[in-house]
Amino acid sequence: MKQLCIFTPTYNREHTLKRLYESLKKQTDSRFYWLVVDDGSTDGTQSLFDSFAKESAIEIEYIKVANGGKQRACNLAAEKCTSELFMCVDSDDYLTPDAVHFILTAWQNAGDAIGIATPQFARNNQFPSKTEAKLSSLYKQYGYKGETCIATLTSVVRSHPFYIAEGENFIPEVYQFDQIDRKYSHLLCNREICKGEYLPDGYSANYKRILLKNPRSYAVYKKQCIEFSDTLMQRFKESILYLMWSKIAGDSILYALKKARTVGAISAALPLAVALEPLFKKYMNSI
Repeated sequence: MKQLCIFTPTYNREHTLKRLYESLKKQTDSRFYWLVVDDGSTDGTQSLFDSFAKESAIEIEYIKVANGGKQRACNLAAEKCTSELFMCVDSDDYLTPDAVHFILTAWQNAGDAIGIATPQFARNNQFPSKTEAKLSSLYKQYGYKGETCIATLTSVVRSHPFYIAEGENFIPEVYQFDQIDRKYSHLLCNREICKGEYLPDGYSANYKRILLKNPRSYAVYKKQCIEFSDTLMQRFKESILYLMWSKIAGDSILYALKKARTVGAISAALPLAVALEPLFKKYMNSI
């Protein structure tokens, strides 16, 4: 059994997957396998993986499913994963040759941490080195600006699945990260092992449009933000956003407020949510 699972969800990324595959073939440490969930691609992705399989250069498990969004692919991958550690690497990213070795070496000295976090797309030099901490402390305490590449115990990822709303196919990844971060710490290591780029048809470039197509999922995420708020002001702001997104999803704002009172939603947010929701929706639709 391989110690690390490198998981890639993909949809119509035939043109970028070869670069990731080549980076995996160049790994100096072979203690990994590549788990790919093809989210209903209509390009040549399946044929590409047929050719990869014929090469037998690395261990690959390729699963093709009907299109359902990244969160469904992630939940499926966590269930299928047979490795101790689970690391998501997007189809437009690639790894440095020593990435697997670095993660598994750091893991030997991770202490009570449940995973390893490294910087990606860093916009400053504030990422700490060899520090066991909450992922949220990267931004709140250290002032880091950028994203992260994270390897986490598979059992932990599996026990914190993404919320799935019928008819929707997106929820922010931080929905899961925040749940895990409330309970556990990661070993933060200031070493960039995952590189890549933002594509014009990716989630990052079309974030607001994607949210409007998945309002119920985003409302669920905002409800979680209320529960996890550190200050009264933050809880108030998140209450407004939760109520607005619930209204966009088709729920009564009063009904939404009732559902969220158990996690600390603030009733005073209701008038502002009612007043701002039409303007907010118009603004989002104009982008």
